[in-house]
Amino acid sequence: MCQVQEGGEEPEKARPSLRTTCMRCDQSAVVELKAYELVFCRQCFLNYFTHKFRSTIGKSKLVKKGEKVLLAFSGGQSSSAMIKLVNEGIREENHKKLRFHPGVIYMDEGAVTGQSSQEREAVCDQIQNALSECTFPCHVEALENAVDLDDKCLQPGENDGSCETVTRNMTKLRIEIDDSKTMQLQELLSSTKSVTAKEDIVQKLRNKLLLHIARTYKYDKVMLGNSGTNLSVCILSDLAKGRGAAVPLDTNFADYRHGDILFLRPMREFTSKEIAIYNRFHNIEPVVIPTLTTKAPVNASINHLTEAFVTNLQVNFPSTVNTVFRTGEKLCDAKSRSTDMENCCVLCQAPLDTSVGKASALKSTEFSLSLMKERTIDKKPTNQSEDAAGCQSNSATECCGQGDGSCHSNSHVTIITEQQLAEYLCYACRVTVRDMKDISRLPKYVTEEVTRRTNRSKLKAEIEDFLLEDSD
Repeated sequence: MCQVQEGGEEPEKARPSLRTTCMRCDQSAVVELKAYELVFCRQCFLNYFTHKFRSTIGKSKLVKKGEKVLLAFSGGQSSSAMIKLVNEGIREENHKKLRFHPGVIYMDEGAVTGQSSQEREAVCDQIQNALSECTFPCHVEALENAVDLDDKCLQPGENDGSCETVTRNMTKLRIEIDDSKTMQLQELLSSTKSVTAKEDIVQKLRNKLLLHIARTYKYDKVMLGNSGTNLSVCILSDLAKGRGAAVPLDTNFADYRHGDILFLRPMREFTSKEIAIYNRFHNIEPVVIPTLTTKAPVNASINHLTEAFVTNLQVNFPSTVNTVFRTGEKLCDAKSRSTDMENCCVLCQAPLDTSVGKASALKSTEFSLSLMKERTIDKKPTNQSEDAAGCQSNSATECCGQGDGSCHSNSHVTIITEQQLAEYLCYACRVTVRDMKDISRLPKYVTEEVTRRTNRSKLKAEIEDFLLEDSD
């Protein structure tokens, strides 16, 4: 039988000591990865890191030869390492050369933290210096430009740029700040009560603008710099926020929710420690960019609290990130590859997860909320010659003839209630919108898409008696 020492405590197990020489070349080891029990010398670690990055891309077989790939650069450790790896890969002259054509975009989020135009320009100059060694096009875009995007950004196949336009417009990092759009973004965030909801909105706007830029300049893929540590935090925080159905989309290698443009995560196999060591060996200094939770208390938001929990646990238990990440990786949803935009959330484009029975917690919550006073969005009629849907009618009563119920004639004044909005939101986005004081501050593409779907459903209900079923 097993015996326990007096006092009821089991004897502490001694941790096996790792070898002091590299496990590949027997040189003096300088890197120890406790989570995998690996030790490397400097050169073997760099070879291991590069091979791991390439294999993550190669085994998916999603990036084809000659495709244009947009790299999202945030200035942090992970995205800096990704830019370095891609830059080295396209310079190689042997058969291992990366065959896609990269471009870099930096998303300026100074409006979120209230930075002045001078401070945003200073950060942009730091990004310019950090990308000075890149041999491919670079570009900067202000996050507030996502607020004014229309509902066309949700539809696939809106590529109207050209390769020549990309080369010409993406050679210098010059930020263009629109004060009116900056004010719209700040009003949107100020109308949101919790920091968690603010972070979710910023994330959705960032993805939407990345998608718009990729389609405009004819990029085929977008690569994000999310590390395994970051994705482990994302898994737990998504579950805490009720976004469990979207975990496969938020953490898998490929995100299929946008249809024609795939979002890829080639850095997902690396922990933050591995990435920091790689950057140290290459003397890469990441650009420090403040966020909503910079210098904030640990419980400022669900994401911030989860990050503190995971990183603190990782110190004493090196396999924490790997365990959480691999467990979340096994979650797979057949709807994650669905491209049916009509059955997706208008805010995050994840498949709707609200089709549940009447005897459910969601329906009970909806009933309680229905007793509250409804808030509305008043959309004022646009210019007489142009409207949001492109109607060119000059008469105040003439219809543009669009038979899908999306007519925006000049006589229309659209009112969207919060209940109508919730019908086209997933559960987690409903919680986010519920934290908003004024839903009229939502981005233009959200309100336009809700209007289009509402009008379409009304039209379908009117002609339902005249429609033939598939069985007929």
